[in-house]
Amino acid sequence: MLTLLAYSMIIVFMALIMTKRLSAMVALILVPIVFGLIAGFGLGLGPMMLDGIKKLAPTGVMLMFAILYFGVMIDAGLFDPAVRAILKVVGGDPMKIVVGTFVLAVFVSLDGDGSTTYMITCAAMLPLYKRLGISRLVLACVIMMAGGLMNVLPWGGPTAHAANIVPVVSLIFAAGIFVGILSGTKMVDAIAASVISAVPDWMGPYMAIVTAVLSVPFTFFISNDAFYFGILPILAKAAAVYGIGAVEIGRASLIGQQVHLLSPLVASTYLLVGLAEVEFGDHQRYTLLWALSAALVMLVATIAFGVIPIAGHAR
Repeated sequence: MLTLLAYSMIIVFMALIMTKRLSAMVALILVPIVFGLIAGFGLGLGPMMLDGIKKLAPTGVMLMFAILYFGVMIDAGLFDPAVRAILKVVGGDPMKIVVGTFVLAVFVSLDGDGSTTYMITCAAMLPLYKRLGISRLVLACVIMMAGGLMNVLPWGGPTAHAANIVPVVSLIFAAGIFVGILSGTKMVDAIAASVISAVPDWMGPYMAIVTAVLSVPFTFFISNDAFYFGILPILAKAAAVYGIGAVEIGRASLIGQQVHLLSPLVASTYLLVGLAEVEFGDHQRYTLLWALSAALVMLVATIAFGVIPIAGHAR
């Protein structure tokens, strides 16, 4: 029953925001409360929500500082030389502008902070997209996928000035309520158990590939912390039986990061859609296929170059 409610809550939540029936903030708060009440947790929801907010509070404070700090740096022209160089190269060619957007986003993403990347890249490229009539969904898609690529770096992020702070920080705390109820009601555990139990024995030797595939929905529907600290160790133990090392399972688990940034639980994505002036649901619908394609390319490349094994052997 709990597993059914968990999946239903996520499906209802995604449907509401993608059809624009509710804003992301309202849905993040309202949907888990309703399903928590249906599950019979009643008075226990308050402490769950508080726990979730406590967990995400440091992220909210960090983003508040980052937006203010880098907002001041942008105003001071710190990044202007790099931006001018890229704009000079791309000129008025739409294809070059899209490629230039990606290059700039990758360059800025070297610091590992998504909010900084979104602020600088949108500030530099949005006027060009508007002037040439290029869809702003392309802008949001390219920037997010560049950030997702850089997230796999050791200092990456998986470990929306004042006007930008309030909605982003508010959404972080709203996401805290969602995560808190999802965890406190054990819905996360129910989802994990249902998926892991669905993996048949014959797939055991292919646990690296299974982990890579599972990382896509898991890092989308639940937080990175819940996946990497709660579910990944279980997958690693199962893989060890077939001689697949934990480090290889860890590498495989990063494949889903391309899709992870589309999750409504990633606060910095709200900053991106706000700066790019697009709706969150529109961004998800447009970018999802590209993100899945990128994840597939990464999976094929990691197998081809031996980063993760195709199959292990039972000990």
